[in-house]
Amino acid sequence: MKERKLLIGAPVLLLALVFAVMFTSCEEPEETYEVYRFDWTYTAFSQSFNVSLNVNYFYRTSITNSQYTQLVALCQQYNVKSEELTEDQIETWLKGLGLSDTQADDVSGKCIDYEHYFFGMRVNSTTVKVLFK
Repeated sequence: MKERKLLIGAPVLLLALVFAVMFTSCEEPEETYEVYRFDWTYTAFSQSFNVSLNVNYFYRTSITNSQYTQLVALCQQYNVKSEELTEDQIETWLKGLGLSDTQADDVSGKCIDYEHYFFGMRVNSTTVKVLFK
């Protein structure tokens, strides 16, 4: 009788172990955020935000619902589509612009924490790279 319990118990134990490994190794997918990215002329940017930027400097701020709506309308006018990005993808994009690890981490974190957030970096004399959420 003990051998029969052992024979039945071993497969049940093995099955339980397989399920335990499957469920503990499953990670939830990283959360994504709807963001817009586009190139904006420096003139339009500086007039819209009343901000002057030197090349390789950036401007970041939380924005109101009204400002967000205006930026979305601008994007629609130029057929700029929103994207679903993770915080890591946002951070990688920022580093690609030349931000340090610390700066990219700070900006991407604030972008996630605020309901609506704007980031613009002047990359040359005429262009500002923009990301907003």
